[in-house]
Amino acid sequence: MYHVFVNNKPIVLSDTKPQNATYAFYLYKEIQLQEVFYKLRNTDIKGMYLFHEDLDYMWQDFCNHFEIVEAAGGLVLREEALLLIYRNHFWDLPKGKKEEGESIA
Repeated sequence: MYHVFVNNKPIVLSDTKPQNATYAFYLYKEIQLQEVFYKLRNTDIKGMYLFHEDLDYMWQDFCNHFEIVEAAGGLVLREEALLLIYRNHFWDLPKGKKEEGESIA
């Protein structure tokens, strides 16, 4: 089972059907991922449960829709202060993409 979050709303990818689904339930082969992301961003749906009997296939297919970007972030504390950044209308921890020649550490 995998959990992916879009705007703090979960997409649960699983090869077992839920007994009591808390979220909207869809068969993976019957949906379009663009529609899933649209619904999570623009409706009151609290999350989605996607089912396929072959979890490895579903996860690989799901991942193929994205570009993987190596990045790192960290929790910065100084005495009683916590460093946060405000970006894209959200408060977040500082982080950034890995530049050429840099290590993740």
